[in-house]
Amino acid sequence: MSVQTKNRSGIYLRISDDREGRELGVGRQQEDCLSLSNRLHCIAYGIYKDNDISASTRSRKIRPDYQRLLTDARAGLIDTIIAYTSSRLTRRPREHEDLIELAEEYGVQFYYVASPSFDLNTAAGRRIARMLAANDAGEAEDTAERVARAKLANAVRGEYMGGARAYGFEGPIKENGLVK
Repeated sequence: MSVQTKNRSGIYLRISDDREGRELGVGRQQEDCLSLSNRLHCIAYGIYKDNDISASTRSRKIRPDYQRLLTDARAGLIDTIIAYTSSRLTRRPREHEDLIELAEEYGVQFYYVASPSFDLNTAAGRRIARMLAANDAGEAEDTAERVARAKLANAVRGEYMGGARAYGFEGPIKENGLVK
């Protein structure tokens, strides 16, 4: 990892699932990413945070701060993007091509706290990025299939499927530990 000087970093934080909305995961990511930004001698221009939004191949949710990050990079406001891992930026191979375009056309550099950083301005760097993108997409889809299968098994057994309790449903009435 080469040391950068006077670069402006955009720090991207994302967690797919934060049901309680406490932002603990993105908080830890922010600490680690700011530390990396300092080690790279970058000025942290902005924090871009999409909490509780998936970046999987099946997700259709808009990630507003991800879009703002790309816009700021294209505008030259940032020249270094830092994330906890490459899969925090995206798990979608098509979006990885946008990141390659940022590197090639705008000179944007990418650094990660817990996954390898590679130069997207080289053929080898782009190859590695594309292989990781395919792997990230595959992992997200594997997880989705396992979750769907587990929910189907629960439904077949008549068990809890997850989510909020249906309106008016209070469950079985118990008296002295026995179901009435």
